Amino acid sequence: MKYLYQEHCNTIESTLAALDSICYMTQEETATIVFLGIKLEKPILIEGLGSVGKTVLAKAIAKFYKFPSIRLQCYEDLDEPKALYV
Repeated sequence: MKYLYQEHCNTIESTLAALDSICYMTQEETATIVFLGIKLEKPILIEGLGSVGKTVLAKAIAKFYKFPSIRLQCYEDLDEPKALYV
């Protein structure tokens, strides 16, 4: 499957510019992680304290690359069957 990144984001700098183009300003370190995750077709783990922008980053990535986005609100007692509605 050919994604938008194959045409437009061939470098870390172009990934940084792409995120900036949709009004998500970030540091080169974050753009590097996004670039490598997308290029290698691997999941990107976003973790951190509350209100640091994890969801906003995920939405920005999904918006630019036109990926589907599903938000999962995690909490201590959440297990796989509950999360997947099994």
